[in-house]
Amino acid sequence: MRTADNGDHNSERMKKPTLRDVARLAGTSVSTASVVLSRTSNKFVSDELRRKVMEAAAQLQYRPNIPARRMRGKPGRFLAILVPQCENVYFNRIVISAENYANAHDYTLSIFSTFDEEERELKFINNLISLQVDGVLISPAQYKSKSVDLLRQVGIPFVVIDRPVEGTNFDFVTTDYYQGGYQAARILLSSGHRKLAFFGWARPLKVIADRRAGFEAAVREAGIPLEEVVFWEGERKREAACQAAHEILPRTEITAIFAGHHQIGEGIVDALREQGKRIPEDVSVVIFGNPPWASIISPRLTCIAQPESAIGARAAELMIRRLENPDHTPGTYVLPIEVFERESVRRL
Repeated sequence: MRTADNGDHNSERMKKPTLRDVARLAGTSVSTASVVLSRTSNKFVSDELRRKVMEAAAQLQYRPNIPARRMRGKPGRFLAILVPQCENVYFNRIVISAENYANAHDYTLSIFSTFDEEERELKFINNLISLQVDGVLISPAQYKSKSVDLLRQVGIPFVVIDRPVEGTNFDFVTTDYYQGGYQAARILLSSGHRKLAFFGWARPLKVIADRRAGFEAAVREAGIPLEEVVFWEGERKREAACQAAHEILPRTEITAIFAGHHQIGEGIVDALREQGKRIPEDVSVVIFGNPPWASIISPRLTCIAQPESAIGARAAELMIRRLENPDHTPGTYVLPIEVFERESVRRL
């Protein structure tokens, strides 16, 4: 049986930290702590004191009452988006679309690139908590995400983009990667190709595994043993894929390749041209993703693409809906892939 003292202790421990708690830990006044955390006053505060307040807020996991702050006329329309690779055209398009949607609804969206490094991602999240971010859109580095766990703990609303994470009760926007791999294989198989190769990214992510799983399913449906298909998985780099293609293609009779990532596709195209092989006369190629270069080189490449703009806009829409509607029910949104059939697949 729990004693009254223990109950009071647990109640106190579960109580949300207040601005007064932050001020007490930082050794300053409530008004000064408010000035630092609100970022809306020109009142001078020393760098040292500002640092103490920010550290205290992060340590206590302090979160302001956003609806109340808005009612008092203070700003509260600050969002952030964290993606693994800003240089990746896929995430770049998502960010642009999300930012456009947020700006159109009078929200500011700050952009952060984590480089698929969880510690870097976690550092950004801690900083955003201190900056009193209203909501976070995140494509996490890991399935068991420390960053998402921290957002849950401090009560900051978030939307997960592209990559699933552990847990429930959050909005998730992604695309049908399994169907993407399946459709890529079907395009090649329906054109008569039986000597296939799959070049993919060696990364323990469901969105990566699903591409290969869909590809394999279509191959099995066609009655082709997987042992007869060439599989290579390595770094998500043009140079790595090019080198692998130089090592693999000369000793095989491959007639068609599916590149499971557009940067790997670049390396495949490089290697084929360096070997004097023509696309699609000698080797047919389908790539996952739809980078700008795929539609302007000759021949134009057939692509399996994610609807990046729709993903970014939907994620921002869900984030704002959750902030402005307390009755919002989180859900999972799997958007369909898009197939761009061009000139890189030859019918045998």
